[in-house]
Amino acid sequence: MSVPYSSVLHLAMLLSLHTALQNLSTRSNPTAVILHKGNSVTIQCTHNLPNDIEIFTVTIKGTEVLCFSQFNRQEWLVSKTCKESIQINWNNETREIFFSLMKLQINDSGLYSCEVKRAAPPPAQVFSKNITICVTATPAVSVSDVKESSSGLPMLLCSSQGFYPETIEQVWFRDGQLLNTRLSDRQSEVNTDGSITLHSYLPLSSGPSQAGLYLCWVNHSALSHPITANHTVMSNGFPVSWLFIVVSIGAVFIVVVLIIMIIKCTHFKRVKHLSPLGTSQEPVHTVSSMTENIVYSTLGDHHPITLSTAIPTWTRDQQAPIGP
Repeated sequence: MSVPYSSVLHLAMLLSLHTALQNLSTRSNPTAVILHKGNSVTIQCTHNLPNDIEIFTVTIKGTEVLCFSQFNRQEWLVSKTCKESIQINWNNETREIFFSLMKLQINDSGLYSCEVKRAAPPPAQVFSKNITICVTATPAVSVSDVKESSSGLPMLLCSSQGFYPETIEQVWFRDGQLLNTRLSDRQSEVNTDGSITLHSYLPLSSGPSQAGLYLCWVNHSALSHPITANHTVMSNGFPVSWLFIVVSIGAVFIVVVLIIMIIKCTHFKRVKHLSPLGTSQEPVHTVSSMTENIVYSTLGDHHPITLSTAIPTWTRDQQAPIGP
């Protein structure tokens, strides 16, 4: 008895469908998670596993196998081999599996997969989920004054350090006006942790035309808004900072104090020279200086006579006569 070709084809299709059901594989669309450096994330691997599953395994993969665990339906952990930064959680009530990535760094960015396999009872089933992890880092922006190595001319340096991903906007402004800078004035480097550092140089020349307020404007996807760092340049082309201003004010104050002290010392010396110490300013009265005084004689006629005619004067080298 011959079997119709259509019946054979139909039987083959049924067998293929049965084989597919025996090895059911459920895959969800890849998802993406963006988070900042140093943060942790918990990701749902599967939910509502069939209630008849008694034993299943969970495998977390990145560039390598990060964790492998085996569970039974009583929530007992049969075996577990995981990296320190990976944790797996099983909720028996909701039949959900979660895994956590702890304290992610930039080098942890990439594609991860969570695969759950039904071990018992048959049929074998595979539930998997792919997750893309992107770890970002915000730039630390600073502006400093440097000198060109060959010519020694002053330059401004804007540094954006430790950011990720690599795309970044970094431009110069002077007094609110955008400056056109060359790409050759930029240098980027990759740090050991996978982050990026970008240096932008702005040459300056001496003269009043270079004076003003310079601003480095930076925008990055990890920032909620652009950030800026500024620097003031004097007319001689050299940058000035608050420290320079404070030192300048202090130097001027010291010079003023020294000038006042010099003026006071000079004035004191002049007064000392005109009036030397030890010289009495009181007038010295001698007997001869009183000769102009007029007294009345107690002898003879009471006519006024001058003291000089009544009292003789002597010098220090002469002695007054003794006796009548």
